[in-house]
Amino acid sequence: MDTRFSIDPAPETAPAPRIHHDALDPTAARTAVRERLARAREVSLCCPGGDPTGAALAELVLTGLPRGRPASRTRIVHQHPARFHLTTQHQARTAAGVGAEVRTTGESCGAMLVVDRECVFLPERERAAGLVLVTQPSVVAHLADSFETLWHQGAAFRSGPAAARAVSDELRTTILRLLADGLKDEVIARRLGLSLRNCRRHIAGLYSALGAESRFQAGVLAERHGLTANRPAPGGPWPTVVDRSTFSLPVP
Repeated sequence: MDTRFSIDPAPETAPAPRIHHDALDPTAARTAVRERLARAREVSLCCPGGDPTGAALAELVLTGLPRGRPASRTRIVHQHPARFHLTTQHQARTAAGVGAEVRTTGESCGAMLVVDRECVFLPERERAAGLVLVTQPSVVAHLADSFETLWHQGAAFRSGPAAARAVSDELRTTILRLLADGLKDEVIARRLGLSLRNCRRHIAGLYSALGAESRFQAGVLAERHGLTANRPAPGGPWPTVVDRSTFSLPVP
């Protein structure tokens, strides 16, 4: 809930909470997004893997940006597995055609569309295809800063074998870290934008490479060999305990 409140003064004299959000049905949501995009100067879109709202927002952004007067800057962040989705590859080419920049990251902060750092569109959990329009300045600033963090952690969108090699180290490191944190397969898959089947395939490969027989043992061995502390540089060396040739990034 987007609510503004204060610790001081005392509760009996505190002002009533101010609400700065609107829940929009699908039709109103599309209209509101297009109206904001029509006069936008800066557009930032986060599309986590497997999130239908993120995919729908991407389509709205790509069709809603004025062709004759594009936003001064449009940035889109997907998760790494999106590099291998034909639909996302097409969207990335379309985005480049209207001057947008596209990057991918390992993890995501969830689907959101930030326009001019003045408002944010978020998925409405209670209604499919609905959006919540947030305008409270502190909340908007926080979400916009979260996008900036993701953007600076991301890598330029690429597809093909070279792209798989570039992101495979980060993917393995992140899976190991999440395993060490005790997260379940379903949670890891959702965090990384992978299908559950492919996530489990990665985990099985890590177990084999580490010589582990359980999630706990894999986490202990990964910590022992320093595989969860810092992200290796893309394409850089991994400790010899892990055979890099064991892994590949499958199509989700």
